[in-house]
Amino acid sequence: MPPKEPVVSIVTPVFNRAAIVHRAIDSAIAQTYQNWELLLVDDGSADNISEIVKTKYGGEPRISFSGRNRPPKGAATCRNIGAENAKGDYLIFLDSDDWLEPFCLEQRVKVMAANQDLDFAVFLFKFLNQNGKYIPNQFDNGKDPLINFLSNKSYWNIMCPIWKKQFFFELGGFNDKFLRYQDVEIHIRALTHPGVKYRLCSDRHPDTAVIPSAKNDAVEFAIRLYASLHILIPQTSACLVKVKKSKYMKYMKGYLKEWLRYFALTNFDDAMHKRTDEILILFRDNKVISQFKMKVYRTQITTIAFLIKLLKYIYIKSVC
Repeated sequence: MPPKEPVVSIVTPVFNRAAIVHRAIDSAIAQTYQNWELLLVDDGSADNISEIVKTKYGGEPRISFSGRNRPPKGAATCRNIGAENAKGDYLIFLDSDDWLEPFCLEQRVKVMAANQDLDFAVFLFKFLNQNGKYIPNQFDNGKDPLINFLSNKSYWNIMCPIWKKQFFFELGGFNDKFLRYQDVEIHIRALTHPGVKYRLCSDRHPDTAVIPSAKNDAVEFAIRLYASLHILIPQTSACLVKVKKSKYMKYMKGYLKEWLRYFALTNFDDAMHKRTDEILILFRDNKVISQFKMKVYRTQITTIAFLIKLLKYIYIKSVC
């Protein structure tokens, strides 16, 4: 009697996705590997997504639809709820606006079955570029992936790994306090977990597809980023100390550079200036940058703000 095929649990958080969720669901149904379940967890949608799923997919017993039954609101909580209710041996987290290639599950299960000591395996994805073409991502096989995540240069996203469910729960699941960086945070924890075994499957075809989502308005995005950095940086610093990789702290400057690029150097109101100063102190206190470097950043930001205000003043004077 052949061994029983393992069940793959696909967990998808949804929020007001009635118009597009069919793409993710249909991609699960189209899999060549059929021993799966899809758990859709709703985060309090105001559209008719539940009716659409029930009407179109109500006859598919492998698909379940439930609502978030505890705080806080957010995709991380929904993913954790889905994982807790999963019957499968393996977990894949699929966002509602992305999809799986038909061979995705078959490819991933084969790798995990052939390497049963793996805690997780990571596969390539393809993304839609500005010209409407799908471009596969690549792993930098010559570089420690932990360095990439610490540098804010993550080259795989939330749907790229297949997780052994037991290992996912050993990690503690997703941290639902994060408003941003949820995938970055869990991947850093996974890569620094004692004794972790994983594989980057760069020799396999990209098996998921992602369309970049539109960013929220700048103020909301900044608030979410600000709050998440105040958790990510001290937590990651403590983790690196614990696993004796303190020398890696310097790489986290990538998150500071993102803040400066998107907010500190584009918005010079008093509230943003205050947040930027607090971010600089955060990175200094967690030994990512030195006191001297913090002063340099402060001087540069103040100088740029002054020059921009001066140019605006000169321009206004010239047209009046």
